[in-house]
Amino acid sequence: MAQLRQDYSQFLARDVEVVVVGPEDAKAFAAYFQKESL
Repeated sequence: MAQLRQDYSQFLARDVEVVVVGPEDAKAFAAYFQKESL
């Protein structure tokens, strides 16, 4: 995820949407994204 954060502007420039999928629920994802400033 750290690499994605570093290169996020390049994804945006190419009009790419990034989707993250995992076994956690929405609350756990939200907490992780907030903690990691993603």
